[in-house]
Amino acid sequence: MIRMIKVTGESLSPLFQEGDYVLIATIPFVVNKIKSGDTIVFQNPSYGVLIKQVERVDREAGVITVVGLNPKQRR
Repeated sequence: MIRMIKVTGESLSPLFQEGDYVLIATIPFVVNKIKSGDTIVFQNPSYGVLIKQVERVDREAGVITVVGLNPKQRR
């Protein structure tokens, strides 16, 4: 399945800018395992749909750490 989302916010700037459109291909993780450096889109109960870059994957604990790229917003 493919769907399109509109980027809001600046957390992945300069890679994605506010107003950019991104095509999302929903491919089961069995086919393509998530790895460091991938850009993913996911639903967060508190914030809604987020697009972030994968910083680290801990397969043993099942934890994926994601970050934004904008140096102005990283601390």
